[in-house]
Amino acid sequence: MKSLILYFLINIINAFNINFVSHNEKLEYIFNLIDINKDDILEYEEMYLLQLLTEPKIPLTYEIYKEVSIHMNVNYRIGYTKEDLNMSYTLYKHDIGSDITKDYKKLFNYEIRYYM
Repeated sequence: MKSLILYFLINIINAFNINFVSHNEKLEYIFNLIDINKDDILEYEEMYLLQLLTEPKIPLTYEIYKEVSIHMNVNYRIGYTKEDLNMSYTLYKHDIGSDITKDYKKLFNYEIRYYM
């Protein structure tokens, strides 16, 4: 019964949270959560982690990472800045199928479950 109540509360918090969080706040949350080494760049390993947590059935190989980076004019050897990640959610969202709200919701759910 407790787990059912927790599940219900998580869904309420999540629904409330999603509706009142701006695009920039979602971007900050995702970037800061995924930037493990806190160098303000998302390297391949960190982008791989983002993909694994948000779309586990679609693996991000290094070749795909490289192709997407080149398509977006991002230096794949260096990695993605916050602005580059933002472009992936705005300018290139239809090309690469990204959805910031969906990613934010999945990552937020993982974090809530982790701390419970």
